[in-house]
Amino acid sequence: MRGVAVVTGAGRGFGRAIAARLARRGHFVLATDVDEDAAAAVAEEIGGASLQLDVRDPEEHRAAARAAAEHGSLEVWVNN
Repeated sequence: MRGVAVVTGAGRGFGRAIAARLARRGHFVLATDVDEDAAAAVAEEIGGASLQLDVRDPEEHRAAARAAAEHGSLEVWVNN
């Protein structure tokens, strides 16, 4: 398995597609979105984890990095 990938805006559209692609390539994906339910739905579909994240808040970025580290080595961060 490859390292952890964090994808912002993973709840829909390009972010969702990127999260799915990274999961297929063997990454553990932390799907983040301001819409917690949308992120959770994607995480469930791809076998990853989810986190509510508002990209405008620096503390939430730090929380996402800490959450990603709980699952392994952070390898990819996609600012979608």
